[in-house]
Amino acid sequence: MIKLTLEYNGYKVIVKNDAREALLFFKDNHGNIGFVITYMAMHGIRGVDLVLKIKEISPYMKIIISSGFQVDQVEPLYSEIRDTFIRKLYKLSELNFRIRKIIDSPS
Repeated sequence: MIKLTLEYNGYKVIVKNDAREALLFFKDNHGNIGFVITYMAMHGIRGVDLVLKIKEISPYMKIIISSGFQVDQVEPLYSEIRDTFIRKLYKLSELNFRIRKIIDSPS
């Protein structure tokens, strides 16, 4: 559903279900990626570790992190990586708002 909505809104979407696979893809293609949406809990490595590795490769990459946890449960990680957090279950309109917010924000 998210993929279809993003594509409908004009974004090219690449889905990777495994964090290691996503990281390898990112290493090879980061110059062509405008932003990343990831989850705190992922297969392979934790979502926060994926974000930190992405930031090592591309420090100004814009990232939206999603989790079913409350914000205060992930606050130490969230503040460390300083990106947009969105709590599941979110409305697609909220995701679109967050995407627009990170795209429009200065690097």
